[in-house]
Amino acid sequence: MVQNKRVLAYISSRLNHSGHLTLLRALRNELGQDWRIIILETPQADIPNQHERDNYDDFEVLRLIDTSQMSTGFALVDIDPEIVYIQDEFFLQNCMEVLYAKHCTQAKWKVVSCLCENILDKYVRPEYEYLYKELDLLLSYAEFSYKRAIE
Repeated sequence: MVQNKRVLAYISSRLNHSGHLTLLRALRNELGQDWRIIILETPQADIPNQHERDNYDDFEVLRLIDTSQMSTGFALVDIDPEIVYIQDEFFLQNCMEVLYAKHCTQAKWKVVSCLCENILDKYVRPEYEYLYKELDLLLSYAEFSYKRAIE
């Protein structure tokens, strides 16, 4: 019997940052053979040059060409991952699309995101509080960020 692998979908707007590749490889090593990692390359992504892109060849990449045709969130409905990891995107477009799709479809995927302190004052809106509840884990870079997120 062939068992399907569990899926982690990875979303970031900065795929050219070397730390992202390091994180992805660490996740793959930690999660093991039972998991697939799929990178969602959105139109907003800062794309690496060809030399850097070669580093991502050992990962599956799903390129979303035009989000007016399919949003990041609803692309996930087709993938149906167990975990959606959103790096450097909390409260920004991709994250909000993911949270909205999870809310509308009542998807069971877990959403994990990171939080930079400069994002809070710009993007937190009380009218979206129902979407923030769809977030399962929020990782903060600093204690200040964590305390502000709790507020």
